[in-house]
Amino acid sequence: MVEQSVLVAHAAVGADVEMQTRAPEAVHVRAGKPFRVRFSYHVHENARVEERWRFRLGVRVNDAEEEHTEVVLEDRRSRLDDVVSNLHQDLTLPRGEHVVHFLAEADMSTRSWSGDAAASHSIERQAAGAIRVRAD
Repeated sequence: MVEQSVLVAHAAVGADVEMQTRAPEAVHVRAGKPFRVRFSYHVHENARVEERWRFRLGVRVNDAEEEHTEVVLEDRRSRLDDVVSNLHQDLTLPRGEHVVHFLAEADMSTRSWSGDAAASHSIERQAAGAIRVRAD
């Protein structure tokens, strides 16, 4: 069971992709107990073109290799999509001082329903940072 969570970024997707970093500078957690690093997103479709949305959260503790989670959402023709959700990584840290690095990515690509490549475009946004974590 996750005892604590920290929201690091939020993406709002409509006609554009807006990304906000919301990570605190530092947090205090219990050593050996899981805590959650979250990236929230809200897709509110308002276009008459085919859209595809991708959200990715990468998390790295100290100098360890990055772990990531990702979701891809596809447009449903003739339906307005309205999705609110989040990606997360659960971390369990040993006693001590740590640095949790994160990279949240959101992108939206569009094209006409006829597949006309000239009418397609893509928007990408990122939020990155680091949080000092003290585990006792």
